[in-house]
Amino acid sequence: MDASNGLRLVAELMCIAARTAPKSAGQDFVVTRIVEGEDCQKLGEAMLRFGQRTGKHNFDRDGINVKDSAVVVLIGLKNAKALGL
Repeated sequence: MDASNGLRLVAELMCIAARTAPKSAGQDFVVTRIVEGEDCQKLGEAMLRFGQRTGKHNFDRDGINVKDSAVVVLIGLKNAKALGL
């Protein structure tokens, strides 16, 4: 197994772990995405532009890290509802 296949496998396992982790009230709003290759470059550049445009700190550092990465795992929530706890 070469390095890129190994990184892809780890990314896939991270996505599975995120999706199968215990969630409040058993509701699953988790979405995952694996970004690879040229798309990492595009994402990193977009992060750099966002940080410059908005003045948000650390997007420069994180954008550079994303550009230097072969694989990035994105984890977010979609249509999550507050539990009111």
